[in-house]
This record gives sequence, structure tokens and C-alpha cells, in this order.
Amino acid sequence: MRKALATLVLSSVLLLLFAPSAMAQVFTLPEASVDIQVLGDGRVRVTEHLTYNFSGHFEGGYREIPLTGGSFIDDVTVSEGGEEYTPGASAELGSFGAEGSFGTTPTATGMRIVWHYRADDERRTFDVSYTLVNFLAVYDDVADLNLKVWGPEWSVTLGRLNADATIPRPAPDQVRVWGHARLLDVGGQTELKSDGTGATLEASDVEAGNWVEMRLVFPSSVLKNTSGAKVLAGSGLEQILAEEEEYAGLVEIDEAKRARDESRLQWILDHLALLLLAALAAAALPALVTGYFIWRNYGKEPTVTGVPEHTFEPPGTDPPALVAALIAPTSTTVSGDAFAATLFDLIRRKHIDAQWTLTEKRTWGGLKKDDVSDLVLTLKKNQKDPLTPFEQEVYDAVEYASKDDDRFHLTEMKDQVKEHPTHFHEVFTDFKKKVGNDVRSRGWWITKGLSTTGWAVAIAWLITIGAAVMAPLAYQEGTGVPWATLAWVAVALVAGGNAVLLTIFIANRKGWEKRSPEGAQQAAEWSSFKQFLNDFAGMEEAAPGSIEIWEQYLCYGIAFGVSERVLEAAQLKAPPDLGDRSSVYWIDPHGGIGSGGSLFAITSLSHAIQTAAPPSSTSSGGGGGFSGGGGGGGGGGGGAW
Repeated sequence: MRKALATLVLSSVLLLLFAPSAMAQVFTLPEASVDIQVLGDGRVRVTEHLTYNFSGHFEGGYREIPLTGGSFIDDVTVSEGGEEYTPGASAELGSFGAEGSFGTTPTATGMRIVWHYRADDERRTFDVSYTLVNFLAVYDDVADLNLKVWGPEWSVTLGRLNADATIPRPAPDQVRVWGHARLLDVGGQTELKSDGTGATLEASDVEAGNWVEMRLVFPSSVLKNTSGAKVLAGSGLEQILAEEEEYAGLVEIDEAKRARDESRLQWILDHLALLLLAALAAAALPALVTGYFIWRNYGKEPTVTGVPEHTFEPPGTDPPALVAALIAPTSTTVSGDAFAATLFDLIRRKHIDAQWTLTEKRTWGGLKKDDVSDLVLTLKKNQKDPLTPFEQEVYDAVEYASKDDDRFHLTEMKDQVKEHPTHFHEVFTDFKKKVGNDVRSRGWWITKGLSTTGWAVAIAWLITIGAAVMAPLAYQEGTGVPWATLAWVAVALVAGGNAVLLTIFIANRKGWEKRSPEGAQQAAEWSSFKQFLNDFAGMEEAAPGSIEIWEQYLCYGIAFGVSERVLEAAQLKAPPDLGDRSSVYWIDPHGGIGSGGSLFAITSLSHAIQTAAPPSSTSSGGGGGFSGGGGGGGGGGGGAW
């Protein structure tokens, strides 16, 4: 509660401190009006009345007007409330100049106009005027004024837009007008003037990125001359009417799409819960079904019968490390216990001699001395009992740690592992690999399901990646709701969910690999023996008399991770001379159950080798609504600072 309150207070303080500066400069455009005067020689005089609402301090504004086809801008003026601004100021964006001044500069696509003023939290209207030369298209029969009265580069929404276009002389019943917009939700209307002198346009809520276009067509005979216009040979009215008819048809299509989109969106909202449930099912169910069938065919363990709960003696002579891998959850599970068990098995089989001793160890920075149990190891390889490749790895590791000394302490091996972690990490990696090779050569595990599972994972990821690539490619601007893109996104998400689940499935291995019938039978028997080793300390009837059997118990117990339980049983049930006659048992009869040199050696070696660090890496034209259009010049955008 206190933490939440402190967070709330801190957030409030930060908001109070930084919100004013973050909102220091904000402007809106409540309205704009554009006066368009077609002059007698074909030039077009445009005056934009731009109304800003300033929040904060501002000193500059600009307009960038793009032009094409040889058109250019002339006679630029800026004024406010009838007061003319002085020309000659900087036209760089973000620059500062004398109040009431302006400047112009050509751009790669047209012209930029910049004006300078001082405004603080107020409403101001600026009048920007310019003349378009070679802009009006004049055919033999008609003149075509196609002008973006509002451009797409503005960064804020315009509240209301009005445009008024006037031609040099009246032409009753011979003037046509159309309105176009990139996005049609601007409430646009055009209307012819009753006296035949032009037309007007209205629009509202013109969002950033949208544009509004006015096209005015009138007889070319109303012009005195065409010195300021772009003259095109032939008649133009038929072509213009065909273009507008096409635009109108596109609008009808757009309206139909809009109605369809609204209907689909409403249906989605009405069935949202069901759709989400279906999406979750689609993102998981195919993977679950695929995983089930793969497990059914490749991962389901064979049925084993006739195995008792406890088996009192080892059911075979396989080395402890291999048996541990056989009863492990997967075919690649090899632990540090298997390494330690192999070392003790080498001692049992007379490849290494071991004698219990006490070693003095300094702790607390050398201030304290302790006598700890230790083993003195002597390498003496038994030539009559050849080593397997993984056993040779353990033998070589002891030889490396001994530094060619005939006798060395096991605690020194721990020190060597710490001093050479990369080497011993590689040793343990090779040991695990060679154990795995031996397990595979015995046919205990069947991994045929890997190929099928791999194909399933690959297909799922290919569909995911393909759909993710197609999603942006399918996007078409100005087509309403991008259903194709959304469909591909949905496919990518659904396929991605299945791909993730199948990837987890293939990494788990248990779903697509299983033991062979022979392996399953042996695993069940060895698991019964493991259960006996874990339980027999408390079983009165279980007390073998053979020293050899007791030594096997310990070696297998180490591999199974139950060595402490075996040592407990040895202290309670073993022959009194076990410690003197055995080569692997060093038990402290006066210590706690399971204590002594054997336990110390087992835990030390297992932990040290397993934690060795790996190597590092790096239409008609008589006025009306709007259509699509898009062929008009001018427009552009602007802003303030």
C-alpha cells in the first residue's frame, strides 16, 4: 500500500514538473479558407487564410508547396490583419527573424514560404498569397484548374476548410466543379455559384495526412490570353468527364467497401469472445493434435509386465553410467553422478587404487585449519579389463589432474577443475557424448520420431514467417480496413503459436523418442533395483553378505543419485570388515549415517565436474459531394515553431 502511494505521489510530481515543458508548444488549426482567382492570362492567384490557435510561445510558421509539370510560384506576400510582412527574411525551418517578416526559398519539389512573428497562447490568422504560373491547363475547349486546396503534409487536423474559386468572366451553365479527397470522411461539398463566376468548396475535420482537392472546369474562351497558363492541344472536356466518372465509380466502390467494413467490424465485435476462443484453439490445437499423434507412434513407451517392486541384485553387468542413461527421462541425460560412478567403478575394478586419508584444509582466509576426509588415488590400469571410450575419458581426466604423479589426493582434482574449467568442461562434454554413443549402439532408445517432428516444426515456422512477410506486402493504402493484411497477421499469430508449442515439444524429446522393447524391459528391471537401493536401509530381510555385491550397490547408487541411502544401509547392515576389505567403502562408524570418505569423494567429484564452466563466446460536374481524384497540383503542408 505504501509503495503504491509513493509511486502515485512520484508520478504526480513528475507530471507537474515535466508536463508544462512537454506541452510548451502546441498549435491547432481550427479553420482555413482559400481564395482562388483565375486571372485573365491564365495565372492563378491563391490567398490562404490560415487560422492558428497557439498554446505556448511561437515565432515562426511555414508553407511548403509542391509543383510539377513546369509550374512555378511568383509574387509571394504574407500579411496579417491587412498589415504586409516585409520580405527578405530567412526561410530556413526553425530559424528566427524580425517580427513581421517573411522569406522564400526553392525546394526540390516546389517552394517554401516562412514567416516570422511573436505569439503567446493566442489565436492568429495569417494570409499567405502567391501566384501559380503555368499551372492552369488550357485545352481548345475548356480550362482545367485542379488544385489541392489542402495538402497531406500538415501534421495536425484542420477543423474547417472553405475554398472559393472565381474565373475572369461569368460563364453561366458552362462551369463544372468536383471535390476530391484522399479519405472521404471530411463531409465535403462543392457548389457552383449561381452567376456562373466559379464555385465553392467546404470540408471539415481534415485529418493529418489527408488532402482535399478542388477541380474547376470552365470554357477557355473566358480567358483573355494564355500567357500564364499551360496550353495543351486538343479538346479536354471529354477526357475530364471520363476521369471524373471513373473517380465517381471508385467512390461508389469505396462506399460499398466502407459499408462492408462496418458490417464486418460490427460482426467481429458481436462475436469477439467466441473469436478469441477460436483463435486460442487454432493457435494450440493443431500442435497438440500433431504432438499427440507423434507421441502415439514414436514416443509411447512399450508396456512392460512381470517386474517386481524391488530387485535385490543388479539385473545385469552394464556399467553404471550406461544404466543411469537407460532409466533417465531422455536418451541424452547424463549427469555428474554418472562421471563419479564411473570413477568409483574404475576403483572397484582395480584400474585405480584408492586409500582413505585426512587432508588438512585452510578456511576463513587461512585463519582456520580443518582435517577433511580425502582419497589418495594411484593409477594402475587393469590390462585384463579393457576400458570403454567413456571410461577412458574418466581415467584420462584423473591422469590429467594428477600431473603425472603416481599418487595424488582427490581434493587436488577439485582444485584442478577450478583451475582448468574449460578443459574439464570439454572432458565432461566428451564423456556425455561417448556415453550417448554407447547407449545408441545398444539399441535401447528409438529416435525415429525426430524426423517427423522436425518436419512439423519446420512447416509451422515456414507458415509463420511466410505469413509475416505477406502481411505488409498485402497492405494497400486507401482501401479501408486492410482485411488481407489482417488475415495474414492472424495466420502468422496462429501458426506462430503452433510453432512455439511444437518447438517446445521437439526440445522435450519425450514426445518423439522411446525405449525399444528390450530397452524398456531392462529399464524397468533397473528401476526396480534403484527402488531397492533407495528403500533397503529400512528393509530387514535385505542384507547381502558379499563384499562384491556391496561395492556394486554403491557404484550403481552413485549413478542413480541415491549413494547416501546406500551408505546408510552399509553402516546398518554391511559386514563389520567392509571398510577393511572394500576398495570403495570408507565409512566413519562414529559419524552420522552415511558420513565418511566415500560420501565426501562422491559429492565432491560429481559437483566439481558438472559445474565446470564452458568456454566463453561471443459525374456531372454541377457540384455535390467528393470523390477520389488525386491529380491536382499544389497542396503540400506547413506548420509552426
